[in-house]
Amino acid sequence: MRVFVIVVLIVASLCAKDIDRYADSHYKYIATLTKAKAQQKLLAHMGLGTIRKETEVMWRKGYRIKEILYGNGKWLALYSAGARSQSMSIAERFGDLDDAIVAMWKRGWRLENLEHGLARWVAIFSKSEDKIDQAIERRKSYAAITSLIVRYWNKGYKVVDIEYGEGRYTVLFERKKKELRQSLLYRKSWSKMRRAIARYRAKGYKVDNVLFALGKWITLVSKTTTQPKQKVVTAGDIATLRHIMETYATAGYRIDDLAQGW
Repeated sequence: MRVFVIVVLIVASLCAKDIDRYADSHYKYIATLTKAKAQQKLLAHMGLGTIRKETEVMWRKGYRIKEILYGNGKWLALYSAGARSQSMSIAERFGDLDDAIVAMWKRGWRLENLEHGLARWVAIFSKSEDKIDQAIERRKSYAAITSLIVRYWNKGYKVVDIEYGEGRYTVLFERKKKELRQSLLYRKSWSKMRRAIARYRAKGYKVDNVLFALGKWITLVSKTTTQPKQKVVTAGDIATLRHIMETYATAGYRIDDLAQGW
């Protein structure tokens, strides 16, 4: 019981300190944590080539990539223990990556994650036993992607990931397998986005994806029959982010999404 109280106090302290600590003008990492046990590791390197080599090592150790992110001069890779087969593709231009994605779909691989940083595109795939029913669309403006997303929602698809690079928003869609309601939030500052997230959380939504692009914050939220416990916290540097991950892990939380911005 004594240990439990200590853990709760530490997590409560982080909640109070890390969410409100950084002003809108301060560079920050955003971590979305979900109440679910998972063994995770966070690696950071300046070179994408190093991250790729480290990823191959982590795969052999039984880990898989949960999230990959570029920000503030470094690549971050978040790994979770799991046996699912994965593959990584890297390209300088999205046109080249697009060809690789189509080829992987034909081979039965599902696209899980997209990231753009330092003039490089990274795609993470996982081997799937199910039929792949995904689509990728790109648009120049936020207004264009919102109308595009609504059309896909009406066709029975959900948004899996949103990324910005080469002057365009890239949206990954996937056919829904269960009832799911999604909404897209758009705010000019993180403080306003944080309040918007809190309002949607109060309505039963969970955070799926956070993105900072062109000076604006975009958050994808969804609502299903059950709402998991979540925390959305900020960190000013990688050391603090890693400390948050390790501390919340003791309370049974895992990181499901990472973002960065001002």
